Amino acid sequence: VLPSNSHHKVLRPTTKEAAAKLCPDSHFSRDGVEQLKSFTALNTALLANGFNRAVFRVNNDGENFGDAITGRVFELDPECVADYNRSGIPRLSNGQPDWLAFWSVWRVRLETEFSNAFMEQSMNGHLPVLRDTIYSEYQVQGTNPYFGVWNITRKIGSKIDGRYYSTADFYPRYPHLVVEGAGAWHGLNWMTEVRRSEIQSGDGLFSPFVAAGWDKHAETNVRPGQWLGLMKLLGIWGAEFYYSGFFSTRKPFPRSQNWCWQAAIPSYAQAINYLYDDVFFNGTVLQGNMGYVNGPRLWSGSWDTWTFVRQHNTNKNKFVVGSTIQPFSNIEGNAAAERQVQIQVLGKFNWKFVSRRQGSVYIVEYSDADDTKFTVTQLDQWHENAHPSWWSKKQHVEAEVALLAWKKKNPDTPITAHTTNFNPDKTGAVDFQLLETFIQIPVGSCLEFPKQGNSQNVHFRAQSADGSVVLVLNGVVVEKVGVSWQQISTTTAVGTQRVCAEGAQGVLQLDWAEFF
Repeated sequence: VLPSNSHHKVLRPTTKEAAAKLCPDSHFSRDGVEQLKSFTALNTALLANGFNRAVFRVNNDGENFGDAITGRVFELDPECVADYNRSGIPRLSNGQPDWLAFWSVWRVRLETEFSNAFMEQSMNGHLPVLRDTIYSEYQVQGTNPYFGVWNITRKIGSKIDGRYYSTADFYPRYPHLVVEGAGAWHGLNWMTEVRRSEIQSGDGLFSPFVAAGWDKHAETNVRPGQWLGLMKLLGIWGAEFYYSGFFSTRKPFPRSQNWCWQAAIPSYAQAINYLYDDVFFNGTVLQGNMGYVNGPRLWSGSWDTWTFVRQHNTNKNKFVVGSTIQPFSNIEGNAAAERQVQIQVLGKFNWKFVSRRQGSVYIVEYSDADDTKFTVTQLDQWHENAHPSWWSKKQHVEAEVALLAWKKKNPDTPITAHTTNFNPDKTGAVDFQLLETFIQIPVGSCLEFPKQGNSQNVHFRAQSADGSVVLVLNGVVVEKVGVSWQQISTTTAVGTQRVCAEGAQGVLQLDWAEFF
């Protein structure tokens, strides 16, 4: 329905009461009824073939956006003005109608009419295929002039574990748009703006739609290493999972070999999130020190380096640092692949570490009141700045990372992580590169390294305090470990690698393992 006295072609947002005579909601719920038919057919087919599993998630493309500017048009329509006055929505501080909130309420009502047509059928047992199914819609995100007011529109999607998840779109396409973006190609600045209202509303986690680019000239899109760094940065920001997209829009269609990595890269970042899940689910990204527009960004010495820090909500001494170097072009040499950077956190912690294009993620945890005892663990050292197909076949696994994974299944393990060589420089900064990090395995204890593909050879870097501890791999004695750091080499069968410490007493100190 269009305002009759306007030359602009816009859809008239209305309350349900006004819609009854101007444009009934049933016009919009018809699509939902059609979807109900499709899900009913799916339900019948699954049951007929012996399947009793429900659909995990239903996502609607949506693409439903307005524009605050259209409020000027609504004001020209007496029906809209009268309807707004009856709606009870407060006016803005300048006395003008809050058309963005009015439009947001309208959007939620219509989208709910659509989704209820099929989602509510699962509640009364008529559609088992949608039992416990999560519903989401594209571009439901923080408050902005195009997609509405977050506190209102967030109700379009289902809650997940009591939280609303935004579905902000992060489609920068090209390296030079990663920060500023352009139009629909949203970059980090857009994410900063929408995440602000989401986090302020208590919705600290989100599930963005992401795409690194779909130009037919693949070399102009954001490349794999840079994209991996960005996905890790979104993880520090609270991205629990990702809707990964690619668009083959016209002939000649891009070759799948040139873009299939886009489907895989977010899973690498999501796996890193899993290793700091306590801070992820019970943590908050800290406000940065580069001004309001930059949100959580901390100055780390260069404009092409982005660094975020997430802090545990209750254990205030535990942090996760994520940093990535973001080039503005794919031209070789445009930016460093890695460099040492320095940040200041909460006005008292000064840390130096290596930031890389593919991202660098560290857990830092202090264990004493004067902040002199702590552990540092890099979670992603083995990630490389290249297409994953070209990564080294030698798997380098820090022992502390293996311990984090082991603790998920064995929380009472006596194995502990340690960091030594704490020696701040003259600026008071702690250089992570100069630290010695390792785990201690008491005699009689074991841990497992993740299953290795075709690995048959393995190196360990290990030592023991008195030289009496024996390293045992998969039940086979490898050798007695000396009192100084040494490399121990052996062969092993394919599969999960179980490392144990045996002897009369003592501990085995393990730095890393390499499988190749």
